[in-house]
Amino acid sequence: MLQVPPMDIVFQILFAGLALLGTALLVVFVIEFREDSAPHPNYRAEMKTAERGQRYP
Repeated sequence: MLQVPPMDIVFQILFAGLALLGTALLVVFVIEFREDSAPHPNYRAEMKTAERGQRYP
């Protein structure tokens, strides 16, 4: 017969797993969105050309 451990241990293991999963998802999303929101390498140059009135020199 299979012995069932006390429920508090089960919940602790479950909570630890959920916390690790949530942390991993958070790290992945932060990395993904930080790359998307990073300014373009030619951001300054594009701003200067836009000020002159010609978007693409």
